[in-house]
Amino acid sequence: EEDPFFFTADEISLDEDTNIVTASGNVEITNSTRVVQADTLIYDQNNKRVIAIGNVAVIEPTGDVIFSEATELTEDLSQAVARHVG
Repeated sequence: EEDPFFFTADEISLDEDTNIVTASGNVEITNSTRVVQADTLIYDQNNKRVIAIGNVAVIEPTGDVIFSEATELTEDLSQAVARHVG
């Protein structure tokens, strides 16, 4: 069963040609187990990938927080790969 996620941001836009959602400004994405905060979020619906960019904080179910400049996640937020940029 899928674990849906919800997100909030100052601005959200959808590119209907590429099926990519871009959220910017105070972005927070949550599901039942994990919270991700970032400056910008790119959700590629075709490839089921979520990319969080800028001041990323991933709050794990254990309460641990992982900070990075960019993190790529699976659509259900179950797997995260932190990428340090610059």
